[in-house]
Amino acid sequence: MPGGNPPRRRRAALLAVAFVAVVVAGCLGYAWQRTDPAEGAARNYLRSLATGDGEFACTLVTRPFGQEIATRYAVSSCPDGVDRMLGGLSDRQREELRDTSLTPTGDTGWLEVGANPLGITVLRVAKVGDEWMVTGDR
Repeated sequence: MPGGNPPRRRRAALLAVAFVAVVVAGCLGYAWQRTDPAEGAARNYLRSLATGDGEFACTLVTRPFGQEIATRYAVSSCPDGVDRMLGGLSDRQREELRDTSLTPTGDTGWLEVGANPLGITVLRVAKVGDEWMVTGDR
């Protein structure tokens, strides 16, 4: 058939282009989401603070650090400590906290925290069981 091949070739070319697009998009998505697990734990902690979710923030810290947060703010629980820590942060300050930079230091498990309204300069993270958790700050 004289006209039979061009539609097949066109369809095959479109399928090839679609396949390449899916593969490239998948690879880019992976690259954009790929984060060091230790950094991911610290980032999730900062984001939970930024949203004011003290309950969730406290699931991302070790029990001793959660107790330290409560003691630091003279309350009985980690979530109450987080509430006190966040005080009256404005929406803009919460956004700054969420978007603050994290940079690994020379010490294993320490991440330098960029400028933020809480004044946290360093977060310490460690692997506890199968998960990375925040174990302290300063």
